[in-house]
Amino acid sequence: MILNVETLLLRGGLGYKFSKVHSAAICYTYKGDRTTEDGKGMNSHENRVYEQYLYSSNIKRTEINFRFRQEQRFVKDSNDYRFSQRSRAFLSFQIPLLANAGFSKGFYTTLQDELFVNVQHKENVNNSFFDQNRSFISVGYRWSRKIDAEIGYMGWLQREFEGDSFTNVVRLMITTSL
Repeated sequence: MILNVETLLLRGGLGYKFSKVHSAAICYTYKGDRTTEDGKGMNSHENRVYEQYLYSSNIKRTEINFRFRQEQRFVKDSNDYRFSQRSRAFLSFQIPLLANAGFSKGFYTTLQDELFVNVQHKENVNNSFFDQNRSFISVGYRWSRKIDAEIGYMGWLQREFEGDSFTNVVRLMITTSL
């Protein structure tokens, strides 16, 4: 039921493609979390403005994506907002396994990693330069150049004030491009 949603993440942005391989965007994200502690519901809210650069290319049939993102974060704590900035670097390889010559159809695997570091006001988030790391591996099927479906595993390491947490995530994705 919609009332039991723990995290709501809404993203939007404007992008510009400079060439076949280079693009940039400016975006906004709203993140709302609801947790229960000792039977009491607690809400936290975060607003992010971010700028990103994306490089997309191929080495033979392997698709490579590199993304750098700079985030300005406004995390609501009680009645105040705490400001911090975070940088994110993402690298992904989509490797055809059993696919046709043009990789317009067939099976593939994806390997990706994303590193997050706090670059300003780390004391407002987790008091550490290192914020988190997300490593991901999957298998998928490309139905056409416009539709991919994949299932995979993500290991998510996150630094908190109280110490590190590690989360195992199973992710099912259907990706479309128009």
